[in-house]
Amino acid sequence: MPERFLHRAAEVDFRGKGFEFIPFGTGRRLCPGLPMAERVVPFILVSLLHAFHWRLPNGMSADELDLAEKFTTVNVLVHPLKVIPLLKSTLD
Repeated sequence: MPERFLHRAAEVDFRGKGFEFIPFGTGRRLCPGLPMAERVVPFILVSLLHAFHWRLPNGMSADELDLAEKFTTVNVLVHPLKVIPLLKSTLD
């Protein structure tokens, strides 16, 4: 994330009229792919969750996960979550 957003992460609105996100456009000139991405990304995530069984590495339990977050424009884990995808034998 660009450093220019770190000090005011809570007030940044990527759909607003501000000019902080010039690479993505602003107002009526906003990136035309944004509405599509907002619809497609959740679908992709759900498809991955449905198609795989998910396991933690090295026999780790859910209680051992460190879910501490860094404060940025989006929530980011301090220690990235690592999981192992196992393809389901049958897809419903």
